[in-house]
Amino acid sequence: MDFPGFHRIRWAVWCALVLFSARAVAQGDATNDTAAATTANTNSIPLKKAPEAVLQALFREDTFNGVTEPVRRRITQSDHTNGFLGFLNDWHLRPKIFQGNGGVAEAASLGFEFDYKKALASTTLRQSSRQPIGFSLAIEAKGDVAFDADRNPNNLLESSVGLHLFQGIGGIDPLYSATKEAQTNLQRLIMASTTNQAAYIQAAKEFTAHMRPQFFYDLQAQVGFETDQQFHDKQWAYGGKLALVFRDWRADSEVGWFNVFDYPFAAFRALANKEKFQPSGRTFPSVVVGLDLVDPTGNDSRQAIDADDAAYPRLRVEVGFKTPVLRWREEQLYVSAAFRHFQELGASSAIQSADMDRSDYFVVKVDLPYKFNISYSTGRLPLDRSDDQVYAVGWTLNF
Repeated sequence: MDFPGFHRIRWAVWCALVLFSARAVAQGDATNDTAAATTANTNSIPLKKAPEAVLQALFREDTFNGVTEPVRRRITQSDHTNGFLGFLNDWHLRPKIFQGNGGVAEAASLGFEFDYKKALASTTLRQSSRQPIGFSLAIEAKGDVAFDADRNPNNLLESSVGLHLFQGIGGIDPLYSATKEAQTNLQRLIMASTTNQAAYIQAAKEFTAHMRPQFFYDLQAQVGFETDQQFHDKQWAYGGKLALVFRDWRADSEVGWFNVFDYPFAAFRALANKEKFQPSGRTFPSVVVGLDLVDPTGNDSRQAIDADDAAYPRLRVEVGFKTPVLRWREEQLYVSAAFRHFQELGASSAIQSADMDRSDYFVVKVDLPYKFNISYSTGRLPLDRSDDQVYAVGWTLNF
């Protein structure tokens, strides 16, 4: 589960700034026409014609991409893109076989995880600035589905619509000025990276050569709906959250030595990939904090414990981490982890006694070759009634 799970009008503009070492210039209206007109002046390559692989070059190791991914797709998709294919492009599925150690999933079962994100509209403030501010309206849905709903250990489906205000501070060295030769070389690498993995890697190195550490924030106001798979327990959540992340894009990052979370994986990379030991500055954990007002009117299990159906405040803290561990042929494999904490504020004694006032959930996933992966999760999510330890083997499908 990535977090929250980074790129520019939403970072789409940021990505233009970060990747192309220049300021973004936008014309036209604030939605698709703006995206179509956005260019990167360093090499005059229109963003809509920039290879998809290049726009993803720096951000594969980032878990802070919940907003930026759908906005980037708005920019790179053609005005003539098939609508159904565009819809599929925003879906991420992970079919899996899972088995729990205790709880409801003691027998092996089949199911899948899903994650859907779509930016309905987006615009950019301070478009000529090196640090533009993005604004978008996005929808999201995610969760776990088991073919036998009674055996679903992570029994929570979430959907939301939210307004996002986000910005990247830092990035391109303000004293850097690309030479004509450097611009030509960058353009050559960009065009070659569509089909050549070595050029793809080299392009990413060129992009980061003149960058400084960067700080991102995403401030979101949202309306969310939470339910179990059977739609027995359900509730609305209204609130806001703030996502924060720090990145140093340079390959040899001095700041990366403070990323203690990456030390064991940096050691593994050094041994497996025969490279020097270097903790990554691109993989600092991302953090999300938020406050919701939850309406439990439709939560029957809660009503059976406490008949008071008044809305209550709920604190959330989420941490995401993702780092590369091994290059298998042309494929980069990652380890990703996420922790989610939910805490009801001012819960009644009945809710506390039933242990329904808080939930903690942790998951770690390891990539395997050919899009396969294994994962382990423990704890429970809101609306779950018991803690579970779940082992799963899955296959990632990114449409």
